[in-house]
Amino acid sequence: MGRRAHKQPELGRAAIAGAVLSTVATMVQMAIVLYATSPPTLRVLGVPLLFGGSAAVGYGVLFAVRLARKRTEESSVHGRAFDLRSSLLFAGTVCLVLFAAAAVQQQWGGTGLLPAVAVAGFADAHAAAISAASLVAAGKIAPADAALPILAALSTNTVTKAVVALTTGRGRFAAQTIPGLLLVILAVWSGYLLTR
Repeated sequence: MGRRAHKQPELGRAAIAGAVLSTVATMVQMAIVLYATSPPTLRVLGVPLLFGGSAAVGYGVLFAVRLARKRTEESSVHGRAFDLRSSLLFAGTVCLVLFAAAAVQQQWGGTGLLPAVAVAGFADAHAAAISAASLVAAGKIAPADAALPILAALSTNTVTKAVVALTTGRGRFAAQTIPGLLLVILAVWSGYLLTR
């Protein structure tokens, strides 16, 4: 979305709406992953995920409504479905971050769970959540003890999304997407604090 907004500024509002609304998928996928790995962990984090998804929908719809008011001509974009170089760079980054997270957990054991999962969240919040929820499923920690590391992973993943928005879309795209991402993560934490 950032690249598209940078190359076609007239699609900026649509790109912003799409970028923030994609966070809804993050919340839904997180709920599915937690349900499959540890339903008790999902029960602890259900409200925070619902709050985050709702905030993403609200912010994304705001830009979609603005876009509907200002009709622009449809433009067709020709090109490849994905960029191989970007995909390889992303895969390499994910591998390095997950390796670093595993090293932190190996070094500090159970006390390293929070930093390990938070570091892993920079690359992928879902893999990090699976790590924490698996410990709950194995009876090594309580569901409430997995909540904070999983929320930390969602937070660090939001940092990654903000950096991507800044580096790919730049300017107006980043300036309007990053507040939406911050709103979503603040809503997640608010939901957590309200249910504690």
